[in-house]
This record gives sequence, C-alpha cells and structure tokens, in this order.
Amino acid sequence: MTATRPAPLTLDQADVLVAAMSDTPLSTAIRVLIATWRERASAGDMSPQTVDKFTLLMGRFDRYAYATGALICADVTPDLVSDFIRAHGRDRQGNEAPPSVSTQHQRRSVIRLWARDAIVAGYLLADPTLHLDLPPRSRSLTRPVTDDEVALIEYQAESWATHTRHAATVALALSGVHSGEIASIRPGDVRDGLIAAPGTVRVQARTLSIASPWCRRVLTERVDLVGGADGGRTLVSTGKGTDAQQQARACTAIRDVIIRAGLDTDPAIKPSSLTAHPARAVFDRTGRIQDSARLLGVTSLDAAASAIDWDWQAAP
Repeated sequence: MTATRPAPLTLDQADVLVAAMSDTPLSTAIRVLIATWRERASAGDMSPQTVDKFTLLMGRFDRYAYATGALICADVTPDLVSDFIRAHGRDRQGNEAPPSVSTQHQRRSVIRLWARDAIVAGYLLADPTLHLDLPPRSRSLTRPVTDDEVALIEYQAESWATHTRHAATVALALSGVHSGEIASIRPGDVRDGLIAAPGTVRVQARTLSIASPWCRRVLTERVDLVGGADGGRTLVSTGKGTDAQQQARACTAIRDVIIRAGLDTDPAIKPSSLTAHPARAVFDRTGRIQDSARLLGVTSLDAAASAIDWDWQAAP
C-alpha cells in the first residue's frame, strides 16, 4: 500500500503556523525548556548545579523582558537580548555597576542554549544571540572554557547525524586528554570511570577521571559502537596518517563543535581550552598548581599555569 503524501502547506497556512509558534508566551517557553534541562540533569547529561544557575539567569531574563513589554517569543529580538546582556546590576557594595565581561559571556551562553532549544521546540525562528559579539573574557592567547560554555559544547557535540565520534572526542578533551593523545586512546583504555591517557613526547602518561556523567555516557556509547577492546581499534581515530595528521583530525572535530556552539568568535577558545577546563577546575578547588600539572601530565608548573590562564606573578 502506497502512503499518501500530505498536501503541501499554503502560504496562508504557513503564516498561521509561524504566528502560533511565535505567539507563545515567553514565560511559558522558558518554563517548558527549563523542565527539559532538569530532565537532562536527571539523565546525567547536565549537572544539577548548572541547571540551577541557568534557571536563575533565565528567570532574570524573563523578568527583564516582561518589564520592557516583551511578553511573547516573537518579542525576543537581538536588541532585547543585547540590552539584557549589558544591563547594569549591583556590585558587592550594593552600588549600580555595569556587568563584567565574564558576566556578559555567561548571560549570552545561557540565552544561546535556551534559544537553540526554543528553535527546536518551535518557539523561536532564529537565534537572537547569533551576531552578538562581546569582548573576549581573557587577554591571553588561550583560556579554559567555563562551565556555561561546557554546557553549550556538550549540547552541540551530539548534533551530528553520526554524533558519537565528535561527542567522544569532546568527552576525552573535557576529561583532560590532549589532542595529541586522543587518536591513541583505545576502547580498553576507557573503563570504570577512568581513562588511561597514553602521554606524548611532551606529556606524561597518567590516569584521568571521566569528567562528567555526560562524558561517561557518550564514551560508553562510543565504546559499544566500536566494539569494546576487541581488534585493537582506536576509539575515535581511523588510525591512518602520521601522529600530526591524527592530532589535526582531533583538533578539527573539536573545532567543529566550538563553531557550532557559537564560541568561535572568542579567539582565546581553542581545542586546548577543553583540555584545560578540568585542570582549571582542580586548581580552583585545591589552589595547588601542581594538581593541575599532574592532571595535564606536564612537569613545568609555568606550563600548567599558562594552560589554565593563571598569572601566578600577579596573584596575591
């Protein structure tokens, strides 16, 4: 039996459909998509702390939009988002002050994640943050990605039709594996929540913890797809080409995700920014640069400080 093809939409029907999508109350769209974030957190794809932080910020955006008269999704324009991102707040002394560059980036990242979910759900037609440029967070040549940027990167890493290679490459980098090591990782190197990083000429071999539940899930999916430890196949690489060519392929996969996440406008975000993220996190937690050096597998404390964008000479 031949399936009957549905009749194509008329222009009038398309207009009605678009109007229905964009007439959704903004507060409803925010509430619904926050609920999907909480579902992701329950599944281990986002951390509960990240969802809580994003929920607070989207609540502030909802109130800001309401105060300006933006009540429906169609009112979420680039100008509204730009005004919110640059809106003054209060400093620690309670005085009105402009937001820091870091705060502006955080606001843009969260709204960008919400907007891309809203497009998929049919609430928005375009990303209002797409052409919104901000000053770089750091004057350094390279810096670690932040937690809010990691949420964007993880989300976009699975947006390919065959997403497991990109997602697994990103998961390895976010766990502290360097791009030069990624091509050498085999399925048997990923087990029990740990990664056996093989090291390179400049980097020592070491054992790393898988960074997050999301990383654990996508790495497990990739191991299952590749076929476990059988056959000696590498996890994300074809195994063809020189070490430099395989490293370039890993960097290209990570850079593809960075671009899709809309983070390529910051020149300080590079593939190594993902590897530096857990090293910065451990330093922020312990205050010991040697802990970052061990995670990165480097013997130079200066190299570790540079990787995590910490100026030890300027630090108190």
